[in-house]
Amino acid sequence: FVDDESFHGKVVGGVVEMAETDGVASFVVAGDFFDGTEERVEGVSLVARYGMSRAKAETLACVEEVVAERLSS
Repeated sequence: FVDDESFHGKVVGGVVEMAETDGVASFVVAGDFFDGTEERVEGVSLVARYGMSRAKAETLACVEEVVAERLSS
C-alpha cells in the first residue's frame, strides 16, 4: 500500500521524486492508497479497481491488466 510514509525515504516516494525531477511521468500501481496519497500521484489501487479478494488472489493478473491498459492509452 501507499501512504504518507511512502514519500519519506521509501522506494515509491524516491522513484516519484526522481521522475518529477527529470520531467518523466510516473504511475503507481498499489494494493491500496491511504492518507490521501491518491491525490499526490497518478496511479491505481488494485483493491479499488478489483476488490480485495481478487487483488489478493490474482495480484499479478491485476497488475498486468492495469499496466496493459495504461500503455494502450
